[in-house]
Amino acid sequence: MANGKNSRNILFSEEQTLLSRERTMHSYIQTGLTTIGVGLIMLKFFVEFYLIGILLTFVGFATVAYAINRWVGYRKTVKIIRGKENI
Repeated sequence: MANGKNSRNILFSEEQTLLSRERTMHSYIQTGLTTIGVGLIMLKFFVEFYLIGILLTFVGFATVAYAINRWVGYRKTVKIIRGKENI
């Protein structure tokens, strides 16, 4: 009986860790979208900072792509962990 309870606690801890990582990925997406927005504003209104605007837009898109890639990996891990719960 104690072994089953310990197993549930480990699964709960793993799920908590994955959920905190998911919140981090949402923060990456938010930061990336904000960076894209600032880059586009610089491109439109501050012509003298054209290269910085392009750089910020590129960095924003890269951040969002990285976050989505990590999020997909975490979702796969959550499915594996939920499969352990059913055993």
